[in-house]
Amino acid sequence: MKKIGPFLLFSLLMLLIAAFSASAAGAEVVYLKNGGTGDGSSPERALGSMNDAYSALDLKKDCVIVLCGEYTQSKTFQHDSIYAGSITLTSVYDGVDYRTAAGAVYITGEFRFVSTGAFTVRDVDYHLTGKYYMVLAQFFPFVIDTGVRMESESPAFDGSSIANGFSVIAGYNNGQSVTDGGADPPPAVSKSASVTVRSGTHLVLTAFSRQIQGQRVTRTSTITVEGSAMVDRLYYAPVGATYDIEAGVVVNVGGHASVAGIFGGTSAGKLDSVTLNWMSGDIGGFSPTGGGAKTESRKGYILTYSDVSGKKENFAEITKLFKNKKRVDYDLPEYVAAVPLPTSVKTPREELTPDTGIVTSAVTGTEPAGDIPSDIVGRTAGTVAIAVAAAVAAAAVLVVIRQSKKTLKR
Repeated sequence: MKKIGPFLLFSLLMLLIAAFSASAAGAEVVYLKNGGTGDGSSPERALGSMNDAYSALDLKKDCVIVLCGEYTQSKTFQHDSIYAGSITLTSVYDGVDYRTAAGAVYITGEFRFVSTGAFTVRDVDYHLTGKYYMVLAQFFPFVIDTGVRMESESPAFDGSSIANGFSVIAGYNNGQSVTDGGADPPPAVSKSASVTVRSGTHLVLTAFSRQIQGQRVTRTSTITVEGSAMVDRLYYAPVGATYDIEAGVVVNVGGHASVAGIFGGTSAGKLDSVTLNWMSGDIGGFSPTGGGAKTESRKGYILTYSDVSGKKENFAEITKLFKNKKRVDYDLPEYVAAVPLPTSVKTPREELTPDTGIVTSAVTGTEPAGDIPSDIVGRTAGTVAIAVAAAVAAAAVLVVIRQSKKTLKR
């Protein structure tokens, strides 16, 4: 019988290591819930942390994280790298609604979710224990799709400011690194921001960055509000800092959505242009000022509207700043009512406030002390496990090579 040479043994072990790594970090669908200790391949073998879920996915592809039970975010979440694919977080998958089948719910305190790639939330119930939750999209596409519901234990969760709602910042936030342990936000950005919301309540949206002085942006930012989404505040300019944006902003409002107020930034600044595409839905007010500071548009205000929006009682008031107007045909989609969570805290929805003193808490961007960037989740146990396995395998290779050398000497 021929002896197996050291090179062949080494090659076989390297193949085993590669196969192990691929199985641990090459999935396109993983399951997630509290207490999960499996590999994420099924609800019974669910993973137990968001970072483990990210590490198990092949993030070059379009991936899905299935929330198959209660999951608690206990710290600000941020992955350690930017990914080229996309992630969808959902509680409904392969014909099973885990909200009814297994009590799936996303529980979180006053923390941030820092996105490092394209991300979509669909059919997820959020339970907040505090007055806000903040998503930093960081100029990656972010979508709150249909079937997303929010509730909070705090009566201060009312959408009156970034620190009092389910807030989505399309850009960066001062003091928050782009990736876990990575660089600070860049002074210049050449990426287009895109935030779309189709469901949810007490939403506060910002089209650019927050608290970053003088950040240069050269691509258009687009905010789309449609479906049954209820937005309390939409800022079409940066907040918490002065700015001179070289690009424009596009705000789309359609479906049966509502926006209580559309504002400029909370500090004085300039944008290249402001475009409002109002096809349907309700807008409570439009003002270029936020907190008394005015946002200027170099190329003015551009409006596209339909017969549906044109018949709104407040249409003339909302669009008085828009000198460039164009009417288009629009088919109003069928209304699908949002089903409220049975235990939601009922808070009144505020109307548009006067230009003076608008959302004063958003000007400073005050956040509770519990939202500290330094508490960001570290590298995952799954990643560590892969590294340990690789080290063990490498040690085994050395032993085999030594044994083979002894055999050859004989």
